[in-house]
Amino acid sequence: MAYVYPFVGTRYNGKVIENLADVLTPPYDCISPKLQDDLYQRHPKNFVRIILGKEVAGDDEFNNRYHRAGSLLQEWRREQTLIEDPKQSFYVCEQEYTNPVSGERQKRRGFFGLVRLQGYGEGKVRAHERTFKGPKADRFRLMRSTQFNLSPVFVLYDDPKNEIGDVLDSVMEKNKATAKVHDSEGNDHALWLASNKEALKRITDGMKERELLIADGHHRFETALHYRNEIRRMSGQKGGRIPADYLMMYLVSMQDPGLQILPTHRALADEAGVGVEIDEVLEDLKQHFKIEEFKVNPRKNAEEDAKMLLSKIGEDGQKTISMAMVLRGGRAFVLKLKRNVKPESLIENGDISPVVAKLDVAILHHHIIPNVWIGNPEIELDEGEVLYSRDAVETLKMLTDRRACVVFLMNSPKMEQVTAVSREGLRLPQKTTFFYPKIISGLVLRDMKTIGI
Repeated sequence: MAYVYPFVGTRYNGKVIENLADVLTPPYDCISPKLQDDLYQRHPKNFVRIILGKEVAGDDEFNNRYHRAGSLLQEWRREQTLIEDPKQSFYVCEQEYTNPVSGERQKRRGFFGLVRLQGYGEGKVRAHERTFKGPKADRFRLMRSTQFNLSPVFVLYDDPKNEIGDVLDSVMEKNKATAKVHDSEGNDHALWLASNKEALKRITDGMKERELLIADGHHRFETALHYRNEIRRMSGQKGGRIPADYLMMYLVSMQDPGLQILPTHRALADEAGVGVEIDEVLEDLKQHFKIEEFKVNPRKNAEEDAKMLLSKIGEDGQKTISMAMVLRGGRAFVLKLKRNVKPESLIENGDISPVVAKLDVAILHHHIIPNVWIGNPEIELDEGEVLYSRDAVETLKMLTDRRACVVFLMNSPKMEQVTAVSREGLRLPQKTTFFYPKIISGLVLRDMKTIGI
């Protein structure tokens, strides 16, 4: 059973902050050092100071960016830069964005709610990606210092009859948006408060039997579980009695027409090409793939080349596994798995489920890179030798900048593949999914010192 509740949110005070675009940010893991600098300069109350504060000389165990975030948060609350809403609500949020693949404007709608935490094996929350210790330790220190849910975990739920969607539609039709913001990436965000008792009950009751699939925020979710367990040990309480038993999430229907999954492309660093014989690589690939070669010129025509290759693999990918391999010197190859080849037969690792083996990224990471490119499955590339980018043009330019010896342009995973993997309790390879657009940070916060439901 999924327990989803309204809560009392904390938001920027519109009387103090005239333009929300000055203070809201992308999620912390999308903020580069340059963007961090830009956000610091944009406004003294920019939310980056909370979710990704700068390290400064002299930082130690007792004075560091985590402690500064906690102190700033309390200071902004005291001076009314951040204020609590007067009553419990679900927060309906609609994002309008430009689809980076089609160029069309689309809308995606969801709502912020408070979800009772349950481990992956305990309840109705499913994961699909692996997590890493470093990001979880970082987020844990920030959560412990601020005692706030600063950014939501983005989850999906199944709503084929649009039962929850009808309630959200009604809220948007009957109420005026309480906040609107146009961000620096050209996306529009609008927020409505759903505080009507009937609407709250319909959403809470309607979500009880639904599973929740984490789309983005696996590290934040597991961090919240760790924090909850620590508070339970200290307080001796459990079973929904403490604020740490709950986590703010952003919930979107799997049937929402604006739900977009983008691919993350791969490149191998320059050193990974030492000793590789391209003719041998192509001969090995021909055993299992149909190969079509194209001439490209990323130095001059990166945008056109990326568009052409993505269109080609997208067309082939409707029926089978397909990707583009691009080399220096203007050679590009579209790889299309042959009809008589079962994907799972290419992966020697018996720990990889057939469900995962059907993914393009699984074939790349567990067959093409180790068996074909390196030529020895016993040799593993270092973490820094595999580069990732969500921008196909940028990925191609890694070749001309001599940062990479080969790049692989990938198709997006299908929603049914992601759900199939999660329902079997499995995990996808790192950076397989990129749900677009990301949820803007700072729009709604939740104080973890009160349950608020």
